[in-house]
This record gives sequence, C-alpha cells and structure tokens, in this order.
Amino acid sequence: MAEVREGLYGISFPFHINSQGGVAMSRANGLDVTHLEESMKHIIYVRPYERVMLPEFNTNLDIYIFDRNDISAQSLIKFEIMRALSIWETRVTVHDVTFKEDDSILYATIYYSVNAILTPNTYVYTVRLGGINQ
Repeated sequence: MAEVREGLYGISFPFHINSQGGVAMSRANGLDVTHLEESMKHIIYVRPYERVMLPEFNTNLDIYIFDRNDISAQSLIKFEIMRALSIWETRVTVHDVTFKEDDSILYATIYYSVNAILTPNTYVYTVRLGGINQ
C-alpha cells in the first residue's frame, strides 16, 4: 500500500496568484484527489531536460505538436502519458486515456484510481494538451 504523507504544503501548480495577491499554495494530504491531479498535470507538462537535476522527468509531448491528430498520434500520446504517470506518480493507477478534440484543441481524459484507497473508485481528470487560445 502506498505511503500516506500528511500535511503536504507547497506552491500550487500551475503557478498562479491567489485572491490576496500572493502566490497560491497547495495544502493537502497524500491522497487528496486535487493534489494528485496537480501532480499529474505537472508531470504531463514538463518537457525533456526542463528539470536539470532530473532530466528523465518528462512526457516528451512536444514532439507531437505539429503532428496530424489521428489515431496513431493519439496512441503515442496515450503511451507517453501512461508511461510517465506509472513512473513518477506511483500513488495512482492509470486505467485508460481517451481524447476529445474541440476545434484545434486536444483534450486528454485520464481515468485513474488511487492505490491507497481500498474501494475501487475511478476518477476522471481532463487535461488540455494543445491548441490555439481564442
């Protein structure tokens, strides 16, 4: 069973300013779904060699930016996401990744369960992978 750490506290990801004008902080325990989704988003958005002291911490999704949005590209992206999350976010088990396209934006929906929770709940998390902001 996964180790549960109490009182995790740090800068929220993605970085943003809170309502008082300061840096938004994230406070959670190790099984808080919001904290897990912040962690997954962080893993998915990190590029190769962006973390100098841990260059293998990435998903390498940048190489798919100009690829056609077809089933083969989506299969490769799915593999990258599942590979990275299985290595770097061991508190969850990813069951599937599906895709939805809206105009030029590709959304990945990640179906996962939390390992330390004994009930077989499946959570859904959708992340925006790319596209042009309108």
